[in-house]
Amino acid sequence: LAHKLNASGVHLTSTQFGDIPKAKELSLYVIISCHTFEDIEKAINNQADAVTYSPIFETPNKGVPKGVEALEEVINKYPNINIIALGGIINDKQIEQISKTKAYGFASIRYFV
Repeated sequence: LAHKLNASGVHLTSTQFGDIPKAKELSLYVIISCHTFEDIEKAINNQADAVTYSPIFETPNKGVPKGVEALEEVINKYPNINIIALGGIINDKQIEQISKTKAYGFASIRYFV
């Protein structure tokens, strides 16, 4: 669908690792949702361009928040992939905390709505 719509990229769910090669064949920029070190390693092995790592903060129905310290840990452990903070980001204080890391960026819905 992303290719048909002439999009430049796609954000895949954490169950779609097998779709990374297909998306790359279509020259799409690929971001995939990750929740563990193992997920990030799978993303790297499948040549994803970036990952979201979540949830960083408390967010409804998304499990235990990982926190900024865990975000920093994955950024340091996996320096060769862009890591985007996701999950429970709802205020400027949280964005300031994330900005002190080397995260590629952050994604949120509730912060912008």
